[in-house]
Amino acid sequence: NALLIWWMFAFELSPVPQIQDEAAYLLQAGIFARGRWTEIARPLPEFFAQMHVFTTPVLASKYPPGTSILLTPFVWIGFPALAPMVLAAITGALIFVLARRAANGVIALLAWLLWTTAPWALRWQATFLSQTVTIALWLAAFYFLLRYREERRPWLLIALAATIGFCAITRPVTAVALALPVGVVVVRTVW
Repeated sequence: NALLIWWMFAFELSPVPQIQDEAAYLLQAGIFARGRWTEIARPLPEFFAQMHVFTTPVLASKYPPGTSILLTPFVWIGFPALAPMVLAAITGALIFVLARRAANGVIALLAWLLWTTAPWALRWQATFLSQTVTIALWLAAFYFLLRYREERRPWLLIALAATIGFCAITRPVTAVALALPVGVVVVRTVW
């Protein structure tokens, strides 16, 4: 799955963002990679204006920091395209594991194959958008929730909470949509 995503990036280590959102996430990841939260505003900020970037009084992305935090280690090594590749591999693995738990190995393999080769999934997974992070976080949350309901181990609740927390700093409204039903299930299970 990860190699298909790299193929969608035309085998580039540092592809050019195709959407303004991607440019904002990569800009902020570059700022984080330099150990800063924001950069000094550029002279003539109007010249550097972008749709999803603050140019005054500082230079920073307007988006929540979750996606940029995740991209930062890959910016450090000079291979930002590896982040969506890793996320695609994690997502594919979680789809397989969850489908196997819900059905069987044949259904899991079919679900993984459909997810891996679907043109629309390949297109948006080969981006630096927050959706690639969010889908992996949602699937991980469901995985931890299912394991907690079976095993009742506290570390699984901690992992679930951390997953939802990272989703909250990535896409806050999506995190609320995840946290509400998961919270109901957890409260009922703990009760």
